[in-house]
Amino acid sequence: MPVLDMPREKLESYLGCTPEPVDFDDFWDGELKKIHDFDGEYFFTPYKNVAVGGYVIETLYFAAPDGSRICARVTRPDRAEKMPVLFRFHGKSGKMSSVNSDLGYAAAGFAVISMDCRSQSGGSDDRTDRGLMTQSGLLVRGLGKGRDYLYYKDVFLDVVRLTDIIKKAPFCDAEKMFAYGGSQGGGLSVVCAALCPEIKAACCFMPYLSDYKRLYEMDLMKGAYGELNDYIRNFCPEEGAARDEMWTTLGYVDVQNFARRVKADVMWFTGLMDSTCPPSTQYACYNKLRCNKQAVVYTNHGHEVGRSVEESALMYLLAHV
Repeated sequence: MPVLDMPREKLESYLGCTPEPVDFDDFWDGELKKIHDFDGEYFFTPYKNVAVGGYVIETLYFAAPDGSRICARVTRPDRAEKMPVLFRFHGKSGKMSSVNSDLGYAAAGFAVISMDCRSQSGGSDDRTDRGLMTQSGLLVRGLGKGRDYLYYKDVFLDVVRLTDIIKKAPFCDAEKMFAYGGSQGGGLSVVCAALCPEIKAACCFMPYLSDYKRLYEMDLMKGAYGELNDYIRNFCPEEGAARDEMWTTLGYVDVQNFARRVKADVMWFTGLMDSTCPPSTQYACYNKLRCNKQAVVYTNHGHEVGRSVEESALMYLLAHV
């Protein structure tokens, strides 16, 4: 079997190397209280005048506490009764999947909610002042100003705000809510399940946003993690207090630290030849899950999702409905 990372037996016991902040839970409990108490404006409007017989397709816009406007799409069967809800999250720098893709899950009976992450390629903006933008990239955005200004901290809270809004919708069966996504979307699916206890099950494909220090150790701060390499070279090139503070700050948005909060069932997909989100970074999170979980491991796959994976996820979700 080809080996990119640790041997399989070591992966299955690896627990990560990026430090978890000592006040991680207190910090996120405080952030959750604030976002649950937030009563910002939101509204639904027809989606691009697209009409498909038997389905309702709408755009949802909602305000974030910093004044940003977040965009999501709702695609659901056109019927009066409550239905299961599937939250879908996209990959880094992308945007929500095509409505055609969501219609497949809607045909299976789900109300599908796809969210555009702020300041990526979709319809959501980002209005927080995150300090000097001397480095491109999302992971390091706000890092120099501290945990309260981290870009992904606010994306995670956007996910919570979205679920709070959808729970109130007349079509939502709040007892049957699910999360789904790959890469960045896989990381957001973990966070959604961790911060939103209503989530019943989650499908997570090769999650991004886990165990950042491991990328440094493997010299794989490239591609999706390239901005981390640039940040270290420019702001903390030497080992010491500044570098340690960087790792600790990033720990507030490291999905492995959310894993123990997940109560939902989880189906996890990993390719052992993934050089974008190396297997060890994924296992760092998976091994900390304390819920009912199962891993689907492809020995010769990289950072990719095939048809068999998609079909397995659909069957898994339908079994929970």
